[in-house]
Amino acid sequence: MKLKIANPIYDSVFKYLVSDPESARLLISRLMDEEVVSLTLAPTEHQVKVKSKDITVFHIDFAARVRTGDGGEKKVLIEIQKAKLPTDIMRFRNYLATHYGEEGDKAFVGDGESRPLPIFTIYFLGHELARVKVPVIRVRRSYQDGRNGETLVEREPFIEMLTHDSVVVQIPLLGEPRRSELEELLSIFDQGHQDPRDRHFLMLDDDGYPSAYYRLLRRLLAAAAEAEVLEEMRIEDSYVAELEKRDREIAARDEALKAKDAALQKKAEALKEKAEALKEKEAALARERREKAEALKEKAEALQEKAEALQEKEAALARERREKEQVREAAVAALMARGLSRAEAEAILSGVSGT
Repeated sequence: MKLKIANPIYDSVFKYLVSDPESARLLISRLMDEEVVSLTLAPTEHQVKVKSKDITVFHIDFAARVRTGDGGEKKVLIEIQKAKLPTDIMRFRNYLATHYGEEGDKAFVGDGESRPLPIFTIYFLGHELARVKVPVIRVRRSYQDGRNGETLVEREPFIEMLTHDSVVVQIPLLGEPRRSELEELLSIFDQGHQDPRDRHFLMLDDDGYPSAYYRLLRRLLAAAAEAEVLEEMRIEDSYVAELEKRDREIAARDEALKAKDAALQKKAEALKEKAEALKEKEAALARERREKAEALKEKAEALQEKAEALQEKEAALARERREKEQVREAAVAALMARGLSRAEAEAILSGVSGT
């Protein structure tokens, strides 16, 4: 028989489901693969004002304190994410950081001593992961001897309080064929069963559902009849649509910034090339100026040498003229000593010299 149940991927429906302690115990026990004998649910609500709409949404983070069959206590955190948003990872990390830092979550171990509760996380994802393609992924830590890789059985509180195991449920992969009782149990999250007329409901065949977990079906049947739950689902749709719109705008801005950065980088590279070309041109001009200066210096030195040579030649000619004048004067004086006049002596010397 087909049953019309409320869609548990909505926060309001999931809150309604796990607010029944027995339903929460059944679900968490199977997801942890460990018997939960008692459970205290502590949902935390985050008020979000939806932009441009006069409504307020309470996003639910689910936390439960559980006692397991071996007497130990753990803190179980559950996250449901319908849409894949870029902000998911940081929100999950911040949520974990908050719970790791809470002082009130401690277990008494005797003699007045208390320790923080170990944490176990459960993620319901409305989208597929990039590489691992199985419906349910168990992340289990193991202790190994660093010398030989041997697995160590004992658990150490120091390590348990600082690290944690997880379960990741990929909702889009919960369809047929189902390979385990756990996957049959989780078929209440299978979005392939959405009512084609209203995504707030799933149409589930109860014949194949494990009878041990039929309480979960009954709880979701009851949620489908709750007017307040239905109204909260409609409000949550507005919230998610607003988040998706915001993230699309952020993605568009990021793309625009990337394009702008690329253009600026291209411009910077062009300016760098231009600067390098100018630097090379300046270097070439400097080399040319140095070469011209050296050529002018060499020419000036050659002219200086030529001028000095001419100057020496002129000085030699002057000395030669002075010497000739001295010889002539001596000859004139000698002729005048013989009784000739200067004019006669110069005339005689001019005739001798042919001038």
